[in-house]
Amino acid sequence: LKRPEILKAMSDVLAKLPPGDEVGIMAMNIGEGEKRIWLTHFSNDPSQIAAALARVPAFVEKPNNLPSEDEVKRSAEKAKQENKGKATVSVGTGPDPEPSDTKVAKAKKPDDNKPKPEDIVETETIRGKNGAVVTRTVLKDGSVNLKRVNGSGNVTIEFDDVYDMAAAVREATRAAAQERPNSQPAIIWLSDGIAPIFYEDRDATEQLLIHSNAIFNSLTVDLRTLFKFLLPFGKPVAGWMGVSLYGSAKRLAQNSGGEAVRVNRTSDYGAGLAKIIGNLTARYSLGFTLGEQEKDDGRLHELAIRVKALDAKGKTRKLEVSTRRGYFMPKDTSDETAANQLAP
Repeated sequence: LKRPEILKAMSDVLAKLPPGDEVGIMAMNIGEGEKRIWLTHFSNDPSQIAAALARVPAFVEKPNNLPSEDEVKRSAEKAKQENKGKATVSVGTGPDPEPSDTKVAKAKKPDDNKPKPEDIVETETIRGKNGAVVTRTVLKDGSVNLKRVNGSGNVTIEFDDVYDMAAAVREATRAAAQERPNSQPAIIWLSDGIAPIFYEDRDATEQLLIHSNAIFNSLTVDLRTLFKFLLPFGKPVAGWMGVSLYGSAKRLAQNSGGEAVRVNRTSDYGAGLAKIIGNLTARYSLGFTLGEQEKDDGRLHELAIRVKALDAKGKTRKLEVSTRRGYFMPKDTSDETAANQLAP
């Protein structure tokens, strides 16, 4: 994403969206000093979207020195007026921040690194089918502390100050629900395919997508030869830790009714994005009535849709259908409401 021709191809595709569709762009880096930022919130202004994409190279190089979204909006508006909608934004990264005092850091007690109660926004506990428990602690700055205890209780793995695919999905669906209620959110995840995530966390993210009526799509870059060679060696260790290294984005796409597209060449990015958007705009919304005896049991109810059609020779063919793998029953509060009404 440092290459301007790739960003230009993606910007050109997004500029063709219908007026009713809006785009929000979030950038995040995975690794040491993980950081994420909304390059732009929901907008259908082509110049603002182009300006947001123009910030990506600076974020990749020096994420801590990226200008704010308001600054980019002003730059985009100025460029729109001067260049008749063709936004060209130059982003300066500035000098590196001063290094912290390592002596002071070493003098801190281990407990100083633990989040204070007032810094915790949300704590989510996820229990897997194998008995493993994952705890996600969300802090005010948006970062997440992860802790996984295996089913036997004898292996505990902790990651502090992370921002992973699960966190991005949660934030994106929450933003769509708050800023654009009653809309159909669609997430397009662009990465190299390597997205470490606990298996239990991945399954919970899948349930969240289905609950939120959100469609997950992935635009994945082919792995380099070295990563392809090392991946088989890393999978056993990751499996012992309960971590999925590769392929979770594709799984989320398939089970939420989205599409997983692989890209390799520069020209593939625009074409891949256009394919995902094209399929999103050519969808059918099907409704059905639930049986009276069907109650909310907290489980996923499997749903399969099969379509057949005749080809040019009159032969019956099965069509490939992309749809979410099921649904969750809405909470039935009628009994609880009736009980409250009868209460003295």
